[in-house]
Amino acid sequence: MQKLVCSKNIHLAMCLSCAVALAAHAQSVAAQSTQPAQPKAQQAPQQPAQPPQQPQQQPAQQPQRPAQQAQQPAQQAQQPAQQPLQANDEPDIDEKPTQVPDSNIAVQPHMQPDERPQPPQSEAFQELGAHEETPVATGAGVGSDIAYASRGVVELGGSLALTHQSQTTTIRLAPSVGYFFIDNLELTLFPELLITNIDGEEDDESDVSFGGVLEPSYHVPFTDRLLGFAGLGLGIRYADEPGVDVFLRPRLGMDIMVGRSGILKPAAFLDIGANDGLTSGGLEVGFTVML
Repeated sequence: MQKLVCSKNIHLAMCLSCAVALAAHAQSVAAQSTQPAQPKAQQAPQQPAQPPQQPQQQPAQQPQRPAQQAQQPAQQAQQPAQQPLQANDEPDIDEKPTQVPDSNIAVQPHMQPDERPQPPQSEAFQELGAHEETPVATGAGVGSDIAYASRGVVELGGSLALTHQSQTTTIRLAPSVGYFFIDNLELTLFPELLITNIDGEEDDESDVSFGGVLEPSYHVPFTDRLLGFAGLGLGIRYADEPGVDVFLRPRLGMDIMVGRSGILKPAAFLDIGANDGLTSGGLEVGFTVML
């Protein structure tokens, strides 16, 4: 009995070991069958995804060719449109070239205004005219940045002179316009009216004459309100007797600032006649105002 029981136990153990081996084999087979299925599932969607990209790129490039073909007819249409314009620029047979005054330059009828040649000296004259603009200083005077006798200062005024020699008394009235074209150097114009009175034994004689003097003068500042000047004027005068007379007038005087822009001008002068050789001198006082 014990031998039968032992044989049965051995038989059951062998069956259990076989069952365990079969189960392990089945698990290994199942694992091998499931592993190759995953790459196939991953690779399957990737292969059909690539071919659709190529058809998408090709249609995008194909529409550009019709656009380029559309530009070519547009360019061809512009060329015939430009040809008639060039044909209209040709001069007519009846038209003749126009001669530029004071030059050997001929202007063709078909030239545009900006294509027509200009005389060479025209640009030089324009540049010269731009440099010759004369500055005029305004607001000059005491307390201003522009002092008297500075370049560009203009002064307006007049003077009164009185001379007496023997029996002849002369009164001279002269308005004045002065301009400093450089610092301290002034050019002044004096239109003049002279009244001469000669005392006679029986009757007094009076004579009226007209003239003008152009005088350059140099002004030297001593202080802010006091300057000295010296000038030499060239003048012309007309009277019934002796007629036209040319004379020189040296002057020596002072510029005294009065207020902000007023100038008192006492001076001594000497008239030297060129025709009759007569010389007469005296004192004068003037007053001017700066602009």
